[in-house]
Amino acid sequence: MSELITLTGKNSRYRFSPNHTLNAMGRFGTTFLGTDVQTSEPVVIKLFNAKRAGATGEFRFKAEALYVFNRNDIQDSLDFITEKRGTFIVKKYIPGKSLKETNLKAVELKDLKQALFQILETLEYLHSRGIIHGDIKPSNIIWPNTSGNMPERPVLIDFGLARWDKLTYPDSLYSFIYGAPEQVLGMTECIGPQTDFFSLGVVVYEILTGEPMYDFEEQEGFPVLLEQAMISMPLQPHSRIPEDWFAFLSYLCAKPRFKKPPAKYSNAERTAIMLESIKMRPEKASDVKTILMNLSTENRKKSIWKFWE
Repeated sequence: MSELITLTGKNSRYRFSPNHTLNAMGRFGTTFLGTDVQTSEPVVIKLFNAKRAGATGEFRFKAEALYVFNRNDIQDSLDFITEKRGTFIVKKYIPGKSLKETNLKAVELKDLKQALFQILETLEYLHSRGIIHGDIKPSNIIWPNTSGNMPERPVLIDFGLARWDKLTYPDSLYSFIYGAPEQVLGMTECIGPQTDFFSLGVVVYEILTGEPMYDFEEQEGFPVLLEQAMISMPLQPHSRIPEDWFAFLSYLCAKPRFKKPPAKYSNAERTAIMLESIKMRPEKASDVKTILMNLSTENRKKSIWKFWE
């Protein structure tokens, strides 16, 4: 058994075992389950990996430590520690499983609708403070409808790719499949609340259908094909999605209409086309909630939850 590692931060002391990993291959490092020595409460401890993340990752890792909201729907950072063993962020532990980890066989539309209202309230709070989460996806949402000790509402976690208008970011990182076109093209000047709404639409599409929005067989050229689809392929109708919900998702996931590859346009032309498509998406969470209020909740087709590695 590995020796326990003890860390001393500004707010408390923490202890964890190197064997108790939650995620060994995170974008910026390794995540462990630890304990606050003073309170005996569980915590999440993230160790920065300089080789994996580089200078850009280091900036983002330090920025993530700034996000403290004291709300039950957002995962807070509790401490930031730099010592000879490395650089660590200590974060609030959220009990339960993420959407990606949860094996739910079906979801009622009324339950999904209620959860979406709650997620939109969370995004409304963040956006009002100049923060774009930038990485809405199943693994970053803790779902409340799981047996055991769970939060009362969905919780947003992992602010590693968030953008705060008080900071200047050197990148446009995103997660494959869930990224909005402006993220895929690296157009940071176009990233805003509409970016989070786009990714939320992709997540809801996945929930309703039990399938990824882009279902390509991995083959030579796979990343290029996927990127092209994420930039311009319109949302595809699906038999498991009621018509009014499909119209709702199409609104969230409006894309630019490029008549030729984006690289063939000048920067000004590309930006103009992108901004025009972003105007087709909702600007505020309140706009989304207004439409969501009127969506059908009769479960005409039960959706199979299916999450994959």
